[in-house]
Amino acid sequence: MGDVVRVPEVYSERDAVERLCRAGFKVSEREMREARHAGEIDYYQRGRRFWYSEAQLAAFVARHEVVSCRNDSSNSGDNGSGQSPEPEPSTDSGMTPEHARLVAEVLGQRI
Repeated sequence: MGDVVRVPEVYSERDAVERLCRAGFKVSEREMREARHAGEIDYYQRGRRFWYSEAQLAAFVARHEVVSCRNDSSNSGDNGSGQSPEPEPSTDSGMTPEHARLVAEVLGQRI
């Protein structure tokens, strides 16, 4: 007798969307279609219907994970990613004292 093939439980596109939404991953059927067309999610196809396994849905969600950069690393001071230095003082608005005097004269003010 041949080996037994384990068939994964699969969900229709609508059921997959509902399952993801219940899990807190908000996605629409349109977004799922777009992801499928863009190759962002693996799927099964039978005729014109598309099916997704639990593993395929989990991989799709994992592709959208954003890992934030934490600043609490003890190495952050050594690699230059610590506090930004204070900016060097500069002349306000790019005006030199001579330019400020000329503008004041034109405006009829006294500096």
